Amino acid sequence: MEREMMDFCYEDLGTSISTDGNINGDNFCLLNLLSSSKSKKQWMTEYFIKPPVKITLNFSHPIRLSQITFNCKVENQVSSIYEIYHLNESRLIAKSCVNSEQRKLNNTFLRSNASHGSAEEHFYLKETIKGIVFIIRKTLSSSNIPCVAHLQVWGRLHCSNDDYLRLKRVWLNLNSEQKSKCETQNNSLVFYGSESSESDNKFSNESAISIDKKEIKKDTNLPSEFLDGITFERMNIPMILPSGNVVDKSTLDRHIFEESKWGRAPSDPFTWKLFSERSKPIFDSSLKTRIDTYVLRDSMPTKRKFLGEEFLEQSHDFIQHIGEDCLNCGENHILYRMPCRHLICQACVQIFSKDIDCSKCSKSFPRSVLTRYHFVSNKRFCLKK
Repeated sequence: MEREMMDFCYEDLGTSISTDGNINGDNFCLLNLLSSSKSKKQWMTEYFIKPPVKITLNFSHPIRLSQITFNCKVENQVSSIYEIYHLNESRLIAKSCVNSEQRKLNNTFLRSNASHGSAEEHFYLKETIKGIVFIIRKTLSSSNIPCVAHLQVWGRLHCSNDDYLRLKRVWLNLNSEQKSKCETQNNSLVFYGSESSESDNKFSNESAISIDKKEIKKDTNLPSEFLDGITFERMNIPMILPSGNVVDKSTLDRHIFEESKWGRAPSDPFTWKLFSERSKPIFDSSLKTRIDTYVLRDSMPTKRKFLGEEFLEQSHDFIQHIGEDCLNCGENHILYRMPCRHLICQACVQIFSKDIDCSKCSKSFPRSVLTRYHFVSNKRFCLKK
C-alpha cells in the first residue's frame, strides 16, 4: 500500500533546519520556515547579507522526494535563482530561475513526477534522501536581500511501519489544525493568490447573508446559475474558475485542501490545470448579488430571521398582525407594545421617567415589560413573550 504524501517542513515531524551563522533578519527567524502557522512561514537575511546563502534541511527519516514548492518573494524582497542539492552537496537536484519579467511570480513548483518541461522546472530523483541543501544564488536586483517563504518539501516516508504510523498521526493532526483555521477564515474571502490584509476583506461575517440550509425549504425552481457546478447546491460565495465553470468557495477550498494532502498544487477541479497569477479563481460579485436578491425576495417568508436577541417565528402561535400606531402621537416609527396590547413609540417612552402610563386603559407598566415591534413586508408584527 502506497504511503501518504507529507510536507516535511514542520518541526513537529522531526525536521531540523540550519544556515551558516546568525544571518536572520529582524522578526524573520529561520525556524519560521518550519512553523505550523502559514502566516509565519517566511524568512530573509540581514540587510547586509549577499548571496549565496545556504539553508540545510535534515529529515528525521529518509524520504522519497516528490515535490518542492516555495515563494520567491517576502515583502519587497525578491530572490531570483535557487538551487537544491543533496545533503552533502554532491549532486544538484533542481534549479529554479526568476527573471525580471516575472516579478509577480508567487510560487515555483519543482516536481519529481513531471514528464516534460525544462530542467529549471522539473527534477528527476529516484533514490531516497535524508535531507537537502537549499541555496539562494542570486536576488532579483543588487538592492534585494536573500529570502524565501512558504517552503514545502513533499514526499513519502521510507522507514519502518511503526515510525510511519507515528509520524502519520502527527501529520494528520497538523492537517486538522490547518483545516479548522481555514474554516474559521472561510468568510473572509481571501482568494488564491491574494494578500490576506484587512483592506482585501471586502465582506465580513456581519455583512454576509448566511442562512442555515436546514431552515430553508427545498426550492425546485432555483435558477440553475445559482447552483454549484460540482455539488449542485445553492452557492453562497460564487467563484469563476479559469475553465469558465462556477463553484462555491467552500467547494473550491475543500478541493484545494484534499489535493494538498497528496502534495499537489491548487488547480481547476474541471481541467486540473494549475492556478497561476494570470489564471486563478475570481469572485463573481454580480452573481452573488443576484443570489442574495433571490434569497431575500423569494425565501424570506419561509425562513427565520435573527432580530436582536429574539427570533421572528413564522407560525400562528408566535405572530399576530397588529394594525395600530402609537396611541399618544400616532407615530409608527420604532414602536413598543405594552402588556395591555396598546402601542407606544420610542419618543413617548422617553417622556416617562419611571413607569409607562397607558392613556387608553389607565394602567402603568415598568419599562422592562415593553416588547419591540418589527416591520416585515410593510406589515407590523409583534413577538409574543
